[in-house]
Amino acid sequence: MGKFFINKPAGIQNHNIQKQELFVYFAIIVSAATLFTITWPVMFAVHDDILFYLVSKQGSIIEWIIGSAKSQGRVWFLMSLPLTFFPFIFDSFIAYKTISFLSICFSVFALWFLLYRHIGKQFSLLAVLMFLTFSQIDTQHNLLISYVFSHQISIGIMLLSIERLLTYYKDGTKRALILSALLLFIATILYESFLLFTILLFLISVFNMKKLNAKKVFFDLRFHIALMSIYLIIYFLWRVKFPSSYNGVQFGSTSFFDSLRVVLTYSIGRFPLISFIGIVVKKGVIQISLLELGFFIKGFVASVATVMIIKSTEALKNKRTIYIGVLSFLGMLLPATLHSITPKYIMWVKAGSYGYIPSFYSYFFIIILLSVIAIYLYHKIKYKNVLLFLLFVFIFSGSLLTDLNNKYYANGFEEQFVRYKTFDKAVSSSYFANIENGADIYIPDYYGIHHHMPFMNDYARIYTDKNFTFTNKMEELKFDKPTYSLKYDSSSASMLMGRINKQMKADEIAIISLTPMAGKSVILNKATNGSVQVNDVDIGTFGETAIIPFNQTLDNVILESRDIYLLNSRVLNEFIQSNELLEIQWSEGFSVLEGTPEANWRWCSNSGQLRIINRSAREMQIKLQMGFASGYTDQAKLTIKSDLFIEELTINNIETEYIKELTVPPGNYVIEFLCDARRVDAPSDPRYLVFRVINFNMESLEEE
Repeated sequence: MGKFFINKPAGIQNHNIQKQELFVYFAIIVSAATLFTITWPVMFAVHDDILFYLVSKQGSIIEWIIGSAKSQGRVWFLMSLPLTFFPFIFDSFIAYKTISFLSICFSVFALWFLLYRHIGKQFSLLAVLMFLTFSQIDTQHNLLISYVFSHQISIGIMLLSIERLLTYYKDGTKRALILSALLLFIATILYESFLLFTILLFLISVFNMKKLNAKKVFFDLRFHIALMSIYLIIYFLWRVKFPSSYNGVQFGSTSFFDSLRVVLTYSIGRFPLISFIGIVVKKGVIQISLLELGFFIKGFVASVATVMIIKSTEALKNKRTIYIGVLSFLGMLLPATLHSITPKYIMWVKAGSYGYIPSFYSYFFIIILLSVIAIYLYHKIKYKNVLLFLLFVFIFSGSLLTDLNNKYYANGFEEQFVRYKTFDKAVSSSYFANIENGADIYIPDYYGIHHHMPFMNDYARIYTDKNFTFTNKMEELKFDKPTYSLKYDSSSASMLMGRINKQMKADEIAIISLTPMAGKSVILNKATNGSVQVNDVDIGTFGETAIIPFNQTLDNVILESRDIYLLNSRVLNEFIQSNELLEIQWSEGFSVLEGTPEANWRWCSNSGQLRIINRSAREMQIKLQMGFASGYTDQAKLTIKSDLFIEELTINNIETEYIKELTVPPGNYVIEFLCDARRVDAPSDPRYLVFRVINFNMESLEEE
C-alpha cells in the first residue's frame, strides 16, 4: 500500500509519489473548499434550527431541553441537546458556520482514519475525495447544512468506534476495545439510530475470527453490550415515566413493505446525484447559468486525482472485498432502520420525502462501497484504460452537476436566511416597539417558525414584553383591534410595516432594510392624490403612484400619505426617477422571484395576474419576452388573456419561449394566466406550484 508507481528507479519513483500525492491532497482541498464556499451563506435550512436559535435568544435553553426530554420521552436529550444548542449560543453567523465546517471535517477525518488504518492509504484518500466531490445539499434535513455539531459529529464518533474495534482485533489492546464501546455509547446518546450499529460490530467480530465462536463474540463485545443495556434500561424507564407524544419515536409500522420502503429510500437519499436528479425530474429545472469556473476546475482536478489513486491502489483480495462490501452495505441500511417502524417517517416517505438525517450517515458507507467497487473493477476488468476514461468522465460531469445542484439550493436557502434576518431587524426596530400590545400582525410572506405562528410572537418577545397575534392568512384578520402588516420585499431585502384598515390601506409605512436606503427608491401605491412626507418632511404632492428616490442613508424611513396600499408598495434597489413611467406587478397566484438576474423564474398556481401600470397620460408600446414551463412532461394548456387579446399555448417541463408586443393604455393593464397542468409535487414547499414564468423581460418600444 502507498505506492503510486512501480518498476521505476527509486529516485524518480519517490519524486513521482510525492508529486502525485500532493496533487491528490490539492484535489481534496479544492473539493472541500468548493463545497464549503457554496454552502457558506446557508443558515436555517430546517425549521428546527430556527427554533433552536429562538430558544437560545430567549435564554430558555435548559427549560426547553428538559421539556423536550419529557414530552418526547427521550431521556438522552438531556445530554445531546446541549450540544445541539452550542452553535447558537454565540449568536454569531461566523461561529455557527465555523462549528459546522469543523464538525463535518471531524467526521470526514474519522472516515479517513478508519480506512487508512485498516484498508490502506490510497483507499482512504479515494473515499475522502469522492465524499467531498459528491456531497450534495437539498431541502431534505441535510446534515451538511443543518443540525450543526451534535448530529454532524455523531457519525464520526461511530466510525471511530468501528476503528477501535478493528484495532483491538489487530493488536489485542483491551484499551481499544473499551474505547470502542464508549464511542458507541456516545454516538447512540447523540442519535438513537446508532444503537443498531451494535449489529455491525457483532458482524465485524465474527469476520475477524478464524473459527466462529459465539461465546468469544459476546465476550469480546461485553463492554458494548453492557453500555447498550444501560442505555436501553434508562431509556425505557424514562419512557414509562414520561410517555412520548412525538410520533417520530413511536412504533407503529402498518406493513413490512412500508418499512422497507423507508429504509431503502432514506439509505440512498444522499447517493451521488440523487438530489440533482430530483431537481430535473420533479421540478423540471436545470440552470446551467449557475455553473462557475471554479466548478470546472474542481471537477477536473478531482477526476484526475481519482484516476491517479485508482491506478496506484493495490487490488483487494476477493474475501476482503466481500467483507468490506457486506459491512458497507449493512452500514448503509442501519441508520434508517428505526425510522422505518415509526408512522411519521412512513407517512413522510409516502408524501415524497427522499432524505433525512440518517441519509447523511448512510452516505459515508455508500462512499466506501463505491470505492470498493471502483477498485475491484479496475483490477478485474481487461480494458483498464477504457474504465479509467469512463470514470474520469463520470466524476467530472458528476462533480459539475453536484456543484450545480448545491448552488441552486444554496441560493434558495440564502434568500430564506435574508428573509428571516429582515424579520429580525423589523421586530427589533423602534417602530415595531411602538405597536400596541395585543395587536394583530399580518405577515403574508412568512410561514411561521416551525410552521407555527405563535413562535413568531415568541421571537418578537425577544425585543419586547408585548404580545401579538401573527398570521399569514388574510381571512383571519377581524380588524377589531389594532392591525398591522409586515410586507417583505425580497428584491430589496426590506420590510414595509404599517397599521392597516379593512381595505388594507395605511396612512404611513415604515421601511426597514438590511442594506442602506441610499441609492434605492420606494414606489408608493396610493388610492388618492395627495402629499407625501418622509420622516415628517413634506416632499411634494403625487398621484396614485409616488416614486421616492433616496440619496441618503436613513435607518428609519417613515413615509406618510393618505390611503396607501401597503401590500402593493415596494422598495427598489436602484435609484429611479419619477419619469420612469412603466411598472409591473405580479399578483393573484404568482410567487416571489427566484434564481439570479441572468436566470430567474417565478412560480404560479393555476392562475395568476400580471399588472402593467402605465403612469403616463398616453398609450405606450412595449415588448414582453418570457418562457413558460410546467413541472411535468405531460402537455398542458396555458391561456393568456387580457382586454385586448387572448392566446393559448401548449407547455410542459421544457421551456416554451413567448414574445408579445403590446400597446398599453394609461392606467392599469391586467394580463391573466390560466393553466390546467398538474400541481408540482414538492412536499417541503407549502406553495401551490403549477407552472413557471422564466426570465421575464419587458422592453419599451418608445423612441427616445
